Amino acid sequence: MMALLPHSGLVAQTYNGNAVVKITGVFTYTTSNYVLFTVEEKPAGIACEKAYFGLPLNMTDAARQIVVARLLLAYSLKEPVNIGFDATGPCIADEFIWVARVG
Repeated sequence: MMALLPHSGLVAQTYNGNAVVKITGVFTYTTSNYVLFTVEEKPAGIACEKAYFGLPLNMTDAARQIVVARLLLAYSLKEPVNIGFDATGPCIADEFIWVARVG
């Protein structure tokens, strides 16, 4: 999958990691399409050392709304959720771990 990202141009991301995590925070921004979240225990072995996981910036609005709803539901119920992410790639925009799937 290719993702168009600010600050870093066209970057190839690979969905190669899965983990069941408890969401500890969901962060949205009015000035960008960023949706970031934090987890109780970051899975081991992720190349990007940042604490934040983030949704692809090139998602459609409809897809983003579905995933944000899943994140907020897991957060509010304090229930674990399975996420799929890039465990071996670089940080996106030097800020977060790329997430391909939630739920």
